[in-house]
Amino acid sequence: MSEPTSGQFQDQMVERVRPYIDLIDYLRSIGIEKDLPLPSIAVVGDQSSGKSSVLEALSGVALPRGNGIVTRCPLELRLCYVSGVAWKAVISYRDKRINIGDPSEVAGHVKEAILTKPDLIDKGTEKDVLDIVRNKIIPLNMGYVIVKCRGQKQINDGVTINDAIEEERDFFENHDEFSSLLDEERVTTKCLAARLTQTLVNHIQKSMPQMSDQIKQQLWVYQTELTKYEGGPPVDPVGKRKYLIEVIKQFNYKIDQLCRGELKNDENLFINMQNIFAKWFEKLGHSRAGYHKMTQDVVNEFDQKHRGRELPGFNNYTLFESVVQKLVGELKHPAMDTLQKIKDLVQKHFFVVSKNSFENYPCLQRFSMTNIDDIQKQQLTTVMDRIEEQFEMEMQMYTQDEIFARTLTPAQKETPGETDCSGYDTRSKYPELLNSYFEIVVQRLADQVPMLIRYFILKESARILSSEMLGLLNREDLDEMLKEESEIGRKREALREKVKRLGLANNKISSLWDQSG
Repeated sequence: MSEPTSGQFQDQMVERVRPYIDLIDYLRSIGIEKDLPLPSIAVVGDQSSGKSSVLEALSGVALPRGNGIVTRCPLELRLCYVSGVAWKAVISYRDKRINIGDPSEVAGHVKEAILTKPDLIDKGTEKDVLDIVRNKIIPLNMGYVIVKCRGQKQINDGVTINDAIEEERDFFENHDEFSSLLDEERVTTKCLAARLTQTLVNHIQKSMPQMSDQIKQQLWVYQTELTKYEGGPPVDPVGKRKYLIEVIKQFNYKIDQLCRGELKNDENLFINMQNIFAKWFEKLGHSRAGYHKMTQDVVNEFDQKHRGRELPGFNNYTLFESVVQKLVGELKHPAMDTLQKIKDLVQKHFFVVSKNSFENYPCLQRFSMTNIDDIQKQQLTTVMDRIEEQFEMEMQMYTQDEIFARTLTPAQKETPGETDCSGYDTRSKYPELLNSYFEIVVQRLADQVPMLIRYFILKESARILSSEMLGLLNREDLDEMLKEESEIGRKREALREKVKRLGLANNKISSLWDQSG
């Protein structure tokens, strides 16, 4: 049976170790290092002992060099092999994140964060070095590997890392003392990479049982803790949409309850509305009380200043119309003031429903409150126009004769359709006639103004708002809509993320064990 070639041996080694390297890469990609430390290799040494040069040779990425005393800081290299994918890298430091598509660009970017002195290689002590490398002087469990990295002159001359690795092998092959170390696999960067890889894989294999136990233990702890934070939106998109439907339905139901007087917050909406309307009715009552005296004063003033050709008993319609118009006009401002107060009251109660319904969902709360404000402004304008129209109509001084007759003779049982007011067509009855007509106007305003306000500001606003909220179901940004910012929500989300990545890690390790077992 023939011995495997070096290439076949390399392929076998890659096939054997790749799953374990991929495992760590995967665990790191899902952020498992937030929960437990991952096996890794640290390069430790004195200043100018060759740390950067070794990392450079192992990674194939040129790191910055410099002369003299320069700034230094920790440097972490995360290497990952992906078949069929072009070389790429990301440099992260402070608040910067730089994407790179060529290894030659690394040094220039890293110089902005880290500078090192040239790496030094001692010469003239070959036999001593041999004894050290063969573990005779200071024994180490894993032994030694000697490498020859690029010097500053080679860097200045434009020697690439790959060229330097080839020169390194030629150096050891042709060296009088070190050539024997090639067969012993104690020299060259490739040998070091293979040794480190095998060491890392051994460490991973040795750590896997402990890692698995830690993952399972933490998974159980977080799953148990998560049960304390029940509720909140589901994770899957379908579940989130159903959850959003229920949240909006509950909100719309509460708005409907509020409009029907069945939802009681800290303050009762309908009681507060009645109190505001009571002040409107009170204003109308004050207007009635002063109207009789005002009309009598107008009649007396007319007798003194305006009667001329008119015969006694003839009335002046234009004069009395102006009196009615003046009194009706004085009621417009209280009507608009009542409208504004009711609008502010309803909007306040709508806001309370929004805050209670979307306490944990600030995006939904902002959306609903913005709509409430916009709808109320729109409805306010609509009702103002309608009230304005109502007052314009009242300025026309019109009513059905039969209604007017009933107002004049409330105690009499008149036959329907009978409108005989001849007994009032005298000068002495003018104030009574005007009072009766004004009573009709006041009654109409007492009915119409509250009716307009309640319909548009409360009922119609609620209908429009419910429709706008249902429109949210057509949006795609469900994650943003249902994003929680309460302490409970943040805790729940953090626990869900932990459970998710620990579950993925547990499945990945179990799968690797099944394949290797």
